[in-house]
Amino acid sequence: MSLLMQTWTIKDYPEELMLITIATSFSVILSFVVAFIAEKNPKAWILKPDMELVCMLCTGIIVICTRGVVDAWACRKMGAVYAAMFSPIGIVIALAMGIVFLGDTLYLGSVIGAAIIAIGFYAVLWGRAQEESKTSEKHEAYGIISSSSSGSETILLLHTSKDTMIT
Repeated sequence: MSLLMQTWTIKDYPEELMLITIATSFSVILSFVVAFIAEKNPKAWILKPDMELVCMLCTGIIVICTRGVVDAWACRKMGAVYAAMFSPIGIVIALAMGIVFLGDTLYLGSVIGAAIIAIGFYAVLWGRAQEESKTSEKHEAYGIISSSSSGSETILLLHTSKDTMIT
């Protein structure tokens, strides 16, 4: 859902970095509110200059910002469906990195769960592609053609011929 809203916003406001800054700021504020409610121990809020803090900063600055900019760029270029298509790959990468770097145990349930999520997601994308091809076939059958006026937006035009005009 966030990729759809991001795609709609990028069409009207094409500054990806500002959009990502605003979205990330809202995420930080909401995360703080939830963490403040969930964490009752005030000593948990004390930051210590150790490896945990470095990991949190690296994750926050590099990973989240990079992912946001890449997602915004992909949404602007190809649309939200294209950007969302790579989400299941993130599951596989997270699973592999957990095994390699953290020494996690690979369970059959994890593999089956990841496979079900990925297959379901790609089935939805396949269904959407089929729906779009049916829609384009229907447009061709009824004489609706698409034309590009400015190169970035598509306008549907009704194609009429002298034979189909009602007099």
